[in-house]
Amino acid sequence: RDAADLLARAKTGISQARTDAAERAVDAAAKLEKAGDLAAALQEYERARPLDPQRSGLDHTMARLKDQMKTGGEDAYKRARQYDAAGRLPEAVALYERALKLLPPDHPSRPPAKERLELLRTKLP
Repeated sequence: RDAADLLARAKTGISQARTDAAERAVDAAAKLEKAGDLAAALQEYERARPLDPQRSGLDHTMARLKDQMKTGGEDAYKRARQYDAAGRLPEAVALYERALKLLPPDHPSRPPAKERLELLRTKLP
């Protein structure tokens, strides 16, 4: 009887600890998102998901954030190309870096952005 009671309390404690950790991850993600660090925010949301799979709204939040990142990455890539064409290399490098940080791994703009970024880095002092 005591063993069963101890086991039940341990399971409850573990479950609560996982829920608390998920809550902390979601809070951290919200702060990162508000600060504009979308990639880090997504990582925190992804960390929270397995900790509390029953948490409502997390999938929707992550999908919204991924869409926001894709849009921001596409915009950064477009602007980087404009700065690159105008010879404003430091600005272009910063925007290519942002594009690579935001675009999903399978996005068609990633390979040319990465290639151009590597080339521009060799040209900067």
